[in-house]
Amino acid sequence: MTLGWALLIIAIVYFAIVSPGFRKIGLLILAGLVVLFIVVVIYISRPKPSAEPTHSTAVMPASQPPPVVRREATGADLEVTDLKVGPAYSEVAGYRFRATGYELSARIKNKSQFAIPNITGELVALDCRTPNSCEVTGREHFSTYSLAIPPGETRQLRVPVSLRSVAPAKNQRKWKLELE
Repeated sequence: MTLGWALLIIAIVYFAIVSPGFRKIGLLILAGLVVLFIVVVIYISRPKPSAEPTHSTAVMPASQPPPVVRREATGADLEVTDLKVGPAYSEVAGYRFRATGYELSARIKNKSQFAIPNITGELVALDCRTPNSCEVTGREHFSTYSLAIPPGETRQLRVPVSLRSVAPAKNQRKWKLELE
C-alpha cells in the first residue's frame, strides 16, 4: 500500500514538471488540500464539551414533582464563595495563552427549591482604606445563559469581564458580586 502511494506521488510530481496544463489542475488540488487541512486542524483543536451534563436525564419518581424553573435567579437564592477576578486565559491545542480582558470566577450554590437556568448580576469593584470603609470604583454587568444550577447544587461560574470602567485602586482592591 505504501509503495502505491509513493508511485502516485512520483507520477504527480513528474506530470507537474512536464505538463503545463497539469500544473494548473495540480495547483487547484493542492489549494483544496491546504484548505481541507486547515479545517481539520481547527475542528480538532476546538474545546471538547465537558463530561458533566447540563441537565439531568434521570427518571424521577411519580411522587416527586419536577423542579420549577424560574427565568432568573435572585440574589437571596444563591450563595457565592471563592470569588476571584484575574487575567483571562485561552487554551488552544493544550497550550495556555494570556487573553485580553479579565475573568470573573466564583462558586455558586443554588439554595432554593427552583432550578436556575441563568445568572445575571454585577461585579462591583471596591477601593478599601479599611475593611469597613470602601468606595465603589466601578461596576461590570454580566449574564450567563449556559450555567444551569439544579436545586441544592453548586456550579463553577466563569465569565469574561472587561473592567474598562473600573478606576485603579489607591488602597486595597476588593470585589463584590451582586446577583439579580
